[in-house]
Amino acid sequence: MSASSPPFAFADGGPERLMRVDGLAWRDRDVLARMTTGPWLRSPAGRPGLGALGVLVDNVLGRAIMGQGQDAPWSVSLEIGIDLVGRLPLDGSVLSAVGVAQERDARGGLATAEVRDASGAVVALARQRGFSVPRPTEPPGGLETGPAVDVSSDDLLALLGGRLQRGTAGAVLVMEADPRVTNPLGNLHGGISLCAVEQVAAACLDGPPSPLHPVSVQVTYVRPVPSGAQVAFTAQALHRGRSVGLVHVVGAVAGGPPCVVGTVVAQAG
Repeated sequence: MSASSPPFAFADGGPERLMRVDGLAWRDRDVLARMTTGPWLRSPAGRPGLGALGVLVDNVLGRAIMGQGQDAPWSVSLEIGIDLVGRLPLDGSVLSAVGVAQERDARGGLATAEVRDASGAVVALARQRGFSVPRPTEPPGGLETGPAVDVSSDDLLALLGGRLQRGTAGAVLVMEADPRVTNPLGNLHGGISLCAVEQVAAACLDGPPSPLHPVSVQVTYVRPVPSGAQVAFTAQALHRGRSVGLVHVVGAVAGGPPCVVGTVVAQAG
């Protein structure tokens, strides 16, 4: 069966434009979307950032949990996890994601996804648990409309507009939840939060004795980051060896309670 557009096309807001995500559509039980790659997805260390997949997978996973119904509630992420199983390209090729609900009821659900490169090889696996909230009011022009976004950037941190600080105890990434990175509920997009968690963890592990690169990121969303807020993602290495690293990340607004809690696993190679 050919792909078809969902009743509400949420995948054209600021975060989607920023990360070059488009093509959200249904195919039977599956939700499809794609993302164009490029050098802007490179971390400051020079490698593709696993967190760059956050917006792509959040779109297909969240939509799969919501379902196709015109009156289906909106899904808010409780947790998202992404595991790298291949190599992410930076060459302008297109990645495709397919998400499917494994469990869904009135409270929310669980969905899984695969991300494939242009050759069809799986490069990442993802999962999301979400819970249902009332659907946001659709503004004139539709929720699919979003702000104009300047996507020119040298790397992923610059694309996010984040300010990175490294220290002996870890690293901190500070960014603003401006309209470029917020969802239709007016909060920081879950995929953008995941990207920030992965990037600050990568910065925390960057350096001797050997380069370590994130291969798994798991994020739990405990409270929203409202539009306009300054959020600081603080990373602390729980383990830093020659071949494996483990980083704990907490995102909070102005020194308040945690909004986002993440765990990142990194490996050499």
